[in-house]
Amino acid sequence: MMASTSCLVTSTPDFTPPKRTRPFLVPSSADPDPRGVLLIDTLEHPGNQTSIDFSADVVSEDQGDMVEGVLYIDYGRVEGTKPYVEEIQISDVPPGTLSDTTPRKVSGTWNVKNSVLGTKCHSVTLLVSHDLDRVTSCPVCRNDSSQITWQVYSCGLAPAASCVADFSGCQKVGPGCNVSVDPDAGAACGALP
Repeated sequence: MMASTSCLVTSTPDFTPPKRTRPFLVPSSADPDPRGVLLIDTLEHPGNQTSIDFSADVVSEDQGDMVEGVLYIDYGRVEGTKPYVEEIQISDVPPGTLSDTTPRKVSGTWNVKNSVLGTKCHSVTLLVSHDLDRVTSCPVCRNDSSQITWQVYSCGLAPAASCVADFSGCQKVGPGCNVSVDPDAGAACGALP
């Protein structure tokens, strides 16, 4: 009889599903590029620039939960009881995993012509979370959210060449949304940082 070596498996391995992570917006995928200032309402683009799309890829381990998103105009500036001047609801992103190879894009459109904002600097913030509060549109837990902010300057129909974005008069951005859970309590929020 021939000798042989073999391995006998007596039990099945215990594979635990990966833990849910916070959704992370990938800055390098952001469109338009958030590293510059967007000039809007110039004489060169008075009718063409009725709306601007803001987007970025989101990466996360969702465990079947949707990723919710919102666009804030002037996030951190308190208007009444809300920490933003305007909010734009956007479509949820289907659940994904960290091993996904296809990018998941989250995007929202700001209708500039319908906005109540005047000629000056503004910010547009794209924020995602697994759980946005239905009343405030703020994340229930900051540790389960991610955001990217673009700086926008409304030129008031000045020529683009003469439009100089002056941020010295801009209101300093406040803390933004309050959280109902300790921002460092990732486990309590259901997501790892």
